[in-house]
Amino acid sequence: MEAFGWILGGLGATALAALLFGYWFFRRFLGRGAHLGASPRTVEAAAEARRDLDRLSGLGLKERSLPGSGLHACLLDQDSSVTVILVHGYGTGPVSRASDGLFYAGLGYNLLLPYNRGFGPSPGKYIGMGVYEREDLGAWIEYALSRFSGRVLLDGVSMGAASVILAAAANPDAPILGVVSDCGYTAAWDAFGYRLKKVYHLPAFPILPLCNLFCRLFAGYDLRDACPLQAVKTLKMPVLFFHGEKDRLVPVSMAQQLFDACPGPKKLVLVSAGHASARLAQPQQCRQNILEFFPLNDIADGKDNA
Repeated sequence: MEAFGWILGGLGATALAALLFGYWFFRRFLGRGAHLGASPRTVEAAAEARRDLDRLSGLGLKERSLPGSGLHACLLDQDSSVTVILVHGYGTGPVSRASDGLFYAGLGYNLLLPYNRGFGPSPGKYIGMGVYEREDLGAWIEYALSRFSGRVLLDGVSMGAASVILAAAANPDAPILGVVSDCGYTAAWDAFGYRLKKVYHLPAFPILPLCNLFCRLFAGYDLRDACPLQAVKTLKMPVLFFHGEKDRLVPVSMAQQLFDACPGPKKLVLVSAGHASARLAQPQQCRQNILEFFPLNDIADGKDNA
């Protein structure tokens, strides 16, 4: 009986430890302002991004809010019929998209750089991993079309890539010119499971189900609903995939799965780079692929007749 008691006690302690770790994992990675830490390379890139944002501000980039939602974004009005919506990734902000913004601004397009829910001045206590962002991007697409008409190009990095795929699938009738998915994951569940294994050397079960339990209780959504792999199967517009071959957060195999599942016009560009760094490592190669893949050369002044 004493041995049995020890076994029960050990099982109870293990269950409690798993529960506490699941809660810690939820708060650490899904709470407002969560981030993955910064390496010297990302610090250097962040400094350059701030300089790029200053350049965009010099072109007239202004912060705007979406009426009735509290959501915020940075807007550049260039009187174009094409608006590029640049969506930032996990733990960053619009500043991380400033370099890409300068590229698109140089083509004459309007820019919209949202603050995702749970970041910056936008409301929200938790990160949506694409679930909340899918709905918010739908509202930003409506805003852009009501203000400028014409068409939109959705361009997202990391969690932003997942978000633009989910938003494009949720808005099939919107005039979306195309989607750029840069180092996106197949599903939030898969991405967190991969991180548990590679960083913490722990199995997904039972920690991830417990984390998801807290996510449902406190954040109001299920991690399994953030599944770009299912959403991409419905897309008919062109989708350009970028991914770093040295990505340690989202394995390159996920990009291949997304590419294989996409039924419409598509292209996969692999770059020798880490996570969210493909366009930092090879900007000219990536930008040339954007120009060649989408009909941007036909509307290079941003004033096509569509």
